[in-house]
Amino acid sequence: AVHLHLYYVDLSEEFKTYFKNLPGIFDLYITVVDQKIKKSVLQNFSDCGARDVDVTVVANIGRDIGPLLFGLKEKLFSKEYEVIGHFHSKKSISTDNDMGDRWRKFLMENLVGDKEVAKSVLSLFNDSNIGLLFPSDKHSLDIGENRAYLDKLCETLGLPTIKETPIVPIGNMFWARIGAIKELFELDKTKILQQEPLPYDGSYMHALERITPDLVRKNKYIYKTVYKRGTQW
Repeated sequence: AVHLHLYYVDLSEEFKTYFKNLPGIFDLYITVVDQKIKKSVLQNFSDCGARDVDVTVVANIGRDIGPLLFGLKEKLFSKEYEVIGHFHSKKSISTDNDMGDRWRKFLMENLVGDKEVAKSVLSLFNDSNIGLLFPSDKHSLDIGENRAYLDKLCETLGLPTIKETPIVPIGNMFWARIGAIKELFELDKTKILQQEPLPYDGSYMHALERITPDLVRKNKYIYKTVYKRGTQW
């Protein structure tokens, strides 16, 4: 399965171009926050290469990960997918210049890229030990203002206290084996979802970005980073 949280609809063509490079059979789940665009989004992605395209309208809460965990849980688990790709129309409009665009394209080039890259990345799941793939990034994240949220998530998920977060999926796009992150779908949305506007740092959404590799290890899987030569942001 492939999930795209499409907040910025003007990026539809960019994502459709990438998804056309995915090998094999996949179903595409798109979440949007506006009922009025549902039909046009469905039509626009009808030729993206997916076996089936599903567009779900969600509330504008939980950034990109909330719509996945709480908006698509039933659909994803009823189909018993093994692997899911999580992507979103990242722009980071609060930052200067074109950083958001460069960041998004860096993530997509490394996780999907062209047909050769997509096949190479997804073939890593032939190793049954692999639970998570995300881009290798020269940047790193510290815990920042997220200590209280991170500690609470660790307690909820049965994880040891996380002291550092040097290698995480920065930007929160990844491929994952659903069994390696299944507990995320079991979180209580009434406790996790926080009303917008969220701060620049310091929320459950920011903490979830930092916790995924530790959860994967808890579930006896490993994670790997992938990198397409020459890409940067």
